[in-house]
Amino acid sequence: MRIRALLRVWLVDDWMENAVLLLPIINALATILTTYFIGSSLNPGVLRGVFILGFSFFFLIKNFVSQGWMSFWVYANLLYFFIVCFFSSDWSVSFNSYLKYYVSVVHFLFGLYYSRREGFINRLSISILLMLAIYMLDFLLANLFGYGGVSYSGVENSLNFGGLGVNLAKSVSMILMLFPFFFLLFHQSKWKWILYLLSVFSVLFILFAFKRSAILGTVIGFLIIAFTYPSKGKIIKFSIGLGLFSILFAPVYIDQVIDNFKAREEAIDLRSEENREKQARYLEYFRVTDAWIEGSWKHRLIGSEMFNDCHYYRVKRMLHTDYMTILSGGGAIGFFIFIGLYSSIIIFFSRAYLSDSGRLTKVYSGIVIAMTVSVLVFGIAGIIHGAEPRGTYFLLVGGFVAYHERRRLRDKIKHLSNV
Repeated sequence: MRIRALLRVWLVDDWMENAVLLLPIINALATILTTYFIGSSLNPGVLRGVFILGFSFFFLIKNFVSQGWMSFWVYANLLYFFIVCFFSSDWSVSFNSYLKYYVSVVHFLFGLYYSRREGFINRLSISILLMLAIYMLDFLLANLFGYGGVSYSGVENSLNFGGLGVNLAKSVSMILMLFPFFFLLFHQSKWKWILYLLSVFSVLFILFAFKRSAILGTVIGFLIIAFTYPSKGKIIKFSIGLGLFSILFAPVYIDQVIDNFKAREEAIDLRSEENREKQARYLEYFRVTDAWIEGSWKHRLIGSEMFNDCHYYRVKRMLHTDYMTILSGGGAIGFFIFIGLYSSIIIFFSRAYLSDSGRLTKVYSGIVIAMTVSVLVFGIAGIIHGAEPRGTYFLLVGGFVAYHERRRLRDKIKHLSNV
């Protein structure tokens, strides 16, 4: 009966809206299962991509959506990088990576359209919580049954992190930033206990994984949330509670964190030539910027070999930093379009935060700004070659844009009716 009640609250009669609500679940399952089906025609990642590609074509034909400058930047991203892929010497490589890029960015349009409907953001929030629950369940089962990737080589107290390994920490980090909004959205005590439990597991996961970009993104994100949150007292209580929790459970995670820290400290010692080669992100900044400065005007403007940089630089390792991937493959124009999308998101929600005195508006505006900055931090380590966490990020951003516009219109109508 409880499952039926949840389904009545969560899903609706529209199959397309239900498909969008199920996307976080599909993305979660594809993310953790893809590793086990590499080379198979039944690879969940490939099936996910084919489904979203087909669904998006049907969706765009039926429901073309637009919302000011932000939509312009979304369509510009989808169109520009599609066009420059045609200049690649290997279409199979370039368009394979472009498909992942497309799949993630097009989520924005799904969220933008369906969040105009009453209650969609609540239903989407349930989907995101189920997504996080799947990630945490995978982490728990991976350690019970000993499958999946470990943290780092040379770590003695290593845990298993399921199919995606420690990279999943970025997705968990981004979802964790939504919890201040979830606590406002779900008032019942049973929901709050679920939120507390998931937040505890999420924090432990991020600490255990010790993924530098995930930790940095989480810290910066929550600093932004703390600064923008309208009720400072609750933030202080939350910080105290988190500090007490960290001290209380320190014996559980401290050995793992120390071992991970030592392993990463040795790996990032750039005085060693061997480590400089391993930490190739350090070198690719120089390789890409030098090639861009010394390259032709064509290379500077529109780049070369989009998503096929291994061929362009004659190396086996692809570029791992999003910004260097975009600059090298898309040139200055591509880099401008790429950054323009994130900038438009920050500008939109900064204006929403400053122009609306409502508590809820300030909470979700601060959260979206925090998530955006965190995604930009994650980009230093590289996330555009995968559908997650960018897919869920763009679904949420599109959803909050429409949610904000609908609430603003409702308040305007209410104000006019009282005049």
